[in-house]
Amino acid sequence: MRSWVFLLLFSAASLAGCARCGGCGGVPARDGAFPYRACLLEKGEEPRSVPLEGEGGGTLEVEEREARFAKSPLRIAAFRGAAGANLGEIAASIREERVDLLVLIGSAGREREAIRAQLEALLAIGPPLLILAGGDDSLTELDRAIGSLGGDEKARLLDGRRLHLLRAGDARVALIPGAPEGRFAYDDSACGYDASDLRARLRAADPEPLIIAWSFAGEALEESAPRGGIFAFPAEAEKKDEEGGEGIFTVGPIAGDPYFSGTGYRAPAPSLFSLSERGFVFIGEIMPRADARMVPPAKP
Repeated sequence: MRSWVFLLLFSAASLAGCARCGGCGGVPARDGAFPYRACLLEKGEEPRSVPLEGEGGGTLEVEEREARFAKSPLRIAAFRGAAGANLGEIAASIREERVDLLVLIGSAGREREAIRAQLEALLAIGPPLLILAGGDDSLTELDRAIGSLGGDEKARLLDGRRLHLLRAGDARVALIPGAPEGRFAYDDSACGYDASDLRARLRAADPEPLIIAWSFAGEALEESAPRGGIFAFPAEAEKKDEEGGEGIFTVGPIAGDPYFSGTGYRAPAPSLFSLSERGFVFIGEIMPRADARMVPPAKP
């Protein structure tokens, strides 16, 4: 009897522990002032070749730690998530811009069905989708949502926890999901990393790397002196050069309500970038068709 009681208690404790760290999977939960789950230590992606749609076709080669596009420049639409938003019209605008890659940086969600609905809507646009979990996401529910997708959808979904690099021609970009040192992580099962995790990521990139990350915060990341980066948080990180080309860029939500950017309110829209050996070049915001149409002036 005692052995059965012990087994039940042990099983309950194990399940509670797995729920706490988002399903565990061998990835440790780190304690401290800002507890988090060390999601940069996730195992690698499943190697595969993904056929690409649009002009030129070709394939996306996914290795354990790298996603490689043969073409350059690469057209990227980057944005934060917007659970529950209608993406129909913005999807049409994204297709018209001949986007090669969608990049979702945080705000994927905290409930499985909402996350799944958002991922399905984004994948239905056509290009592959790279997701970098933010400190505002539930890793448990994200994993469950990804697990419930269909086979073709999973093949076109790239997980920034598992991939270290995005490559487009000669350009290499380090992928850094999550909250630095757990800062701004919404609870102790959210994605985060420490300085050693970050160094391991940057080791494979250029000495002055290009970066896509959820947050431009924390001494370790700031001291890496990226020559170009795309971030979702904080808004005050934005530092463009005089021509609006290479620099540090922040992106807003893909849809939904106007949001505060640090310098005022902006309409939600994906940001369109070109990636080449030159770095990131900001092209502009992709607006829904309704907002892009010319409206006749009112009669005097």
